[in-house]
Amino acid sequence: MTELLDYKYFAGVVLFTLLLIYTYYSGQRTNLKKIRGTAASLEKALTPSEKRYTWLGGMVGFTADFKVEGFEEVQAVLTLIPRQSLLYMPFVLLRGVEDRLQLLFFLKEKPSEELHVIPSGKRRPHIHNPERLKRSVERYGDVDVEILHERDPSVASGIAGALADRLSNVKQISLTPERAVFYVELFVKSLTPEELKELLRRVCDLMSAHITGPRE
Repeated sequence: MTELLDYKYFAGVVLFTLLLIYTYYSGQRTNLKKIRGTAASLEKALTPSEKRYTWLGGMVGFTADFKVEGFEEVQAVLTLIPRQSLLYMPFVLLRGVEDRLQLLFFLKEKPSEELHVIPSGKRRPHIHNPERLKRSVERYGDVDVEILHERDPSVASGIAGALADRLSNVKQISLTPERAVFYVELFVKSLTPEELKELLRRVCDLMSAHITGPRE
């Protein structure tokens, strides 16, 4: 009986070890494919003249700096869930962490007012001095969107309306005069590279229409 238990214990350890190894390599392949696809989508949408990538440790994403016509600078941060770590994944699922792409468009001119577009169902991001902003809630399809603005809500409403079919992929869109930054945070787990490229191009078109004017 003791020998049988020892055998089952040994077999269990071997199987679990094999599962860890399989998860590690499978997760790495998945994340590497996502990293390459996201980088390609960014470059096709932004058409940068210069680019610089820095890998984040453990195959969990990258930071990127782009030189893009019409902007002082464009920065991107891709953060992926650690699919290669089976032991850490339960904590990821409990915390509701998702693959995220953050974009910071540094504008050449300071915008006239602050605005934020925040779809419901997401953890509310930190907003500096929210008490000085006016708040409204608008509904697009089955998604309620919190609109924060200083004076004119039409720009924020126009952005939310133009992205109505992709609001499930949007965590936050903000325009902050203090740093002259247009900030976009997206959930990208469910997006193919082609869908992400199209969404990024739509974001750029919205900036041209509402904020920066057409790119030369």
